[in-house]
Amino acid sequence: MKNITSIRSFNGAYQIITKEEENIVISKETLIHTGLYKGMEISDEDWSQLFIEDQFYQARGLALNYLKRRRTSGEIRNFLSGHDFPSECIDKVIHYLMEYGFINDQQYIRDFIHDQFLLNQNGPYKIKYQLKRKDLDDDLIETGLAELNEEDIQSTLQKLIEKKYGAGPFNFKEKQKINRYLQNKGYPYSLISKEIF
Repeated sequence: MKNITSIRSFNGAYQIITKEEENIVISKETLIHTGLYKGMEISDEDWSQLFIEDQFYQARGLALNYLKRRRTSGEIRNFLSGHDFPSECIDKVIHYLMEYGFINDQQYIRDFIHDQFLLNQNGPYKIKYQLKRKDLDDDLIETGLAELNEEDIQSTLQKLIEKKYGAGPFNFKEKQKINRYLQNKGYPYSLISKEIF
């Protein structure tokens, strides 16, 4: 058992000192959650858990602040790893964020595909590449992309060609230029060729 002799506040954190001359610095949230007070006796096991619990609250606070923009679980994991939190702590934070609906990778993918395809008119290859860069699960990405149907993609291709190059007909050089443009936007050659060749 340890006996808390002092709780000192500094720089938004709290230093807990015991009669046994041990000390730990914890956040205000950890102090409130654990209910520590001067004169309280705390078991050795609970004392060692303080650091682990404080890490969770610090990591969760950073993650919530990072979520001012919409993020994926992979982005949160990379962000917290960069702040040297242990993987068990990161897993716990991600579980917390998912449980309370702060992050949802499946919904993020759906919304991202919708925005990229309908607003930016990017094709499935470019969208897939962008999603992979966000450390999302490959199966979730494939499931989301499967919701794009070929007719919609073909219709978008037609609109892109007409908007940028007119109705045609196109000579060989123009067809090459259109092909490069559409492939850079992430459209498959098999669908592009139906429009220009």
